[in-house]
Amino acid sequence: ERLVFIEGLRSRQSVRSGTVSDARAVSANVHLVLRRLDSLLLPTRGYSMSLQTGAGHASSNIGDNGPYVRLYGRLTGYLPLGSSWYASARVEVGHILKRDSVVVPDALGFRAGGDESVRGYGYRTLAPSLNGSIVSGNSLLTLSAELAHPIVASMPAVQGAVFVDAGRAVDRWADYQ
Repeated sequence: ERLVFIEGLRSRQSVRSGTVSDARAVSANVHLVLRRLDSLLLPTRGYSMSLQTGAGHASSNIGDNGPYVRLYGRLTGYLPLGSSWYASARVEVGHILKRDSVVVPDALGFRAGGDESVRGYGYRTLAPSLNGSIVSGNSLLTLSAELAHPIVASMPAVQGAVFVDAGRAVDRWADYQ
């Protein structure tokens, strides 16, 4: 799959300190998805890869105007183990290249947490905070590994699983712990 588009974004955010951030951006974007899977609904063998890139110009009332590039990639692999055990692994990486003083709209940034990210944490809650409010970060790294097995042989789509997820979004890679 391929998606090519031009995007305009505006983000107005109020943080607990009473500050209002008003950021805007215009960008040209390309999103690519490659799937080599045995099933789209319940894959057990193969991989899927998503790559996204965008380049544009941002402006805001709390930072400098300037160019930015947004990069994102996600790779998920599936492998059957024996007759009814299945393994999957995922890595997700994102980064916004820009000067530190340039502020992009929050929707362009990254957050982690939730069912398709780091399970066990609230949706999009693993991100930097500003004056007690969660905001999107400039960098993202999440990892996941899972081992699954059908609970009942007559219903192979109903599976039990053990998994390990890790990751978060940060403002700078040096902040990553």
